[in-house]
Amino acid sequence: ISLRRFYARRFLRLTPPFVVFILFTWALAEAGIIKARPLGLVVSFLYLYDFMPKTHLDAGLSHTWSLAVEEQFYLIWPLLAMSFTRSRLLVTSALVIVACGVAYLVFPDLVIPFSSHQTRLAQLFHVPHLFIPAVGAIMVGALAGILRAHGTVPGERLLRWMPLLFALLYGASLWIPGPLLRLTPLFQAVGVALLLVWIVERQRTLLVRVLEFRPLAYLGKISYGIYLYHVIFMSTGPGHGLVPWFPYGLLASLAFAVVSYEFLERRVLRYKDRFR
Repeated sequence: ISLRRFYARRFLRLTPPFVVFILFTWALAEAGIIKARPLGLVVSFLYLYDFMPKTHLDAGLSHTWSLAVEEQFYLIWPLLAMSFTRSRLLVTSALVIVACGVAYLVFPDLVIPFSSHQTRLAQLFHVPHLFIPAVGAIMVGALAGILRAHGTVPGERLLRWMPLLFALLYGASLWIPGPLLRLTPLFQAVGVALLLVWIVERQRTLLVRVLEFRPLAYLGKISYGIYLYHVIFMSTGPGHGLVPWFPYGLLASLAFAVVSYEFLERRVLRYKDRFR
């Protein structure tokens, strides 16, 4: 595996549409339509928004914390994957997941010195958005990928129960005790990983046929654009989006995602073949 080619492909997939989104957000902010300060635009563009303090968060950029976590993961993980043996990768993945679980439980109440007094970390940051613990969910997927790539396949009995396990784990917030609610993202990640393994092993199921339905598959292709633009057009938090009424905001998000994919992403993605 060539790291240079890998990073080139990641750049082509993510950065061109993201640059257009940042410029569009800046233009809307300059027009007074949405809130996005210059500092936030720069931090978001540098894939560091997961470390943004609460006092500096802007609604138009708030979702880019997850993109930042993803890119930081891809900056580190391929280097480890190239350097470590399979057993070391498995141990490292498991340890990181455990560390993230501990961080979910401990970090919010961690007291740190700030502005001449003691402050809880949760008062300064959205702790679940920080790289640690947020990367734990991605690490669950990485661990599942490592196991399957090396031939670890679940038995028939476990496969039969995986959809139910997915439902139980994804809905963990409905049944786990209060002190463990902070671990919900990890429970959900494990559930999704189990579902994906089940889909890979059960290619003739109705769910697979539904997922292969062409309009639904196209939604997957334009999903990056939906992710980038939905916060601008839909009211997903305090204040209002550019188009505050849900049906119209959804349609506007889809329209921008289609334009982004058809006129930019698909054309740029052609260059990925040069880095296979």
